[in-house]
Amino acid sequence: MKGTWQTTGSGSGAATAALVIGAAVLAASIAGPVVAAVAELARLVVIAVAVLGGLALLGGAVSVAYRLRQRRATPARVVSVVPSTVVRPSRALPAPRPELERHPEVHLHLHGMTAEDVAAILRQHGTGRGPGTPPDTGED
Repeated sequence: MKGTWQTTGSGSGAATAALVIGAAVLAASIAGPVVAAVAELARLVVIAVAVLGGLALLGGAVSVAYRLRQRRATPARVVSVVPSTVVRPSRALPAPRPELERHPEVHLHLHGMTAEDVAAILRQHGTGRGPGTPPDTGED
C-alpha cells in the first residue's frame, strides 16, 4: 500500500525538474526589466513630488508676500464729498458764422475723370454757376 504523499502513474522527475528550471529562468529574465521599470517609476514619482512641493512652497510665498503688500499699500481712505450745490453757468453757443452759410459743404465724387474735367468743375464752382451751365467766355 502506498501513502498519500506518493503518486501513482508514470513520469520522470527529470521532466518536472526541467519544467521548474525553465520557469525559474523565465521568471529571472522577466524580473530584470520589471525591477528596472519599477525603479524608474519610483524615480519619476520622487521627481513629481519634489516639483509639486516646490510649486506649493513658491505659491505660499507669493500669497504671503501679496497679503503683506496689500496691508501696507492700503492706507486709511479719506472720502471727500463734493458739494452738489456748485453750479457752473453754461457757455452760450457761438453765433453761426455767415461765411459758412454762403459756402455750403461740397462733396464731390470724381471717379474716372481727367484733371482737365476736375479743373473745369472747380472753376464753375468758384463762379457760382452750377454744373451744365456754359463756361464764361467773357463776352458779356
